Amino acid sequence: MISRREANKQATREALIRAAVDLAREHGVDQVTADMVAERVGVSRRTFFNYFPTLDQCLSATFSEAVTKAVEAFSERPADEPVLTSARHAFAEVLNPAATSDMVWVMRASIESGRVGALCEIWHQANDSMVASLRERAPGADDLWIRSLAASIIGVAQSVFFAWMTRDPESQDIEATHSRFQSDMARSLAYLSQGFETSAPHS
Repeated sequence: MISRREANKQATREALIRAAVDLAREHGVDQVTADMVAERVGVSRRTFFNYFPTLDQCLSATFSEAVTKAVEAFSERPADEPVLTSARHAFAEVLNPAATSDMVWVMRASIESGRVGALCEIWHQANDSMVASLRERAPGADDLWIRSLAASIIGVAQSVFFAWMTRDPESQDIEATHSRFQSDMARSLAYLSQGFETSAPHS
């Protein structure tokens, strides 16, 4: 059980994320400042930066947490399970359908405004974490094999996220959107498993 202090810190962090996304939706990503977010939550500017180094990291926090949890879930899968099966389950299970709309909106808005630094850093960290996880899973394995496999898995996940992002989840049932993500992830990992050696499929 977490302490009251930790619970309050978590509540403040979630409030800052919620405020940042709401303000970005209301005014546009480029018009939002850390001061605006802090004011809406009722905390100081200094408090905001105690939680997030930059506004972009606050805006992308929900997406960052989803990717981080996916890699952690991969690490917890059975060691004798096929690697790509572990990846499919890990990325499919941790995505929170309730966060779908905000996550996709922030990703799209950040890319359209050219503010992709935080998103790139999320994928970079995910790749490093996947490398570490694979090293634990396959001790002594060739380092090039590990790095290539890690980059392939993270690359598939990134491709699925970006393809998924091009759809508008607000015009669909959220559960259906979440199901589509799971399906796309499984299909993309199947392409990877087959080595892309078959004829190109048509959409």
